[in-house]
Amino acid sequence: MPNGISSSSPVDGMSRHTRSMTNNTPTILIWVNQYLKYQQYIEQGLSDEASCLKKEIDEALPLIDLTWKDLEQAAFEMSNS
Repeated sequence: MPNGISSSSPVDGMSRHTRSMTNNTPTILIWVNQYLKYQQYIEQGLSDEASCLKKEIDEALPLIDLTWKDLEQAAFEMSNS
């Protein structure tokens, strides 16, 4: 395991999740914005657009190691900052 990336033990004092979030900050911002757009579509009754965007988000989340809960939490934190 080079650099211990697959290891569950911390590397350089950071957990995998912390490193992932730090390295992927632009990625999470992009997908939080997509999540917010999805929420707007729902609120506006644009179900076809919402459905297409939900499918896109669903496909991307496993690839970027995030969940819907992560997006919800990040959106909540952004709105309260």
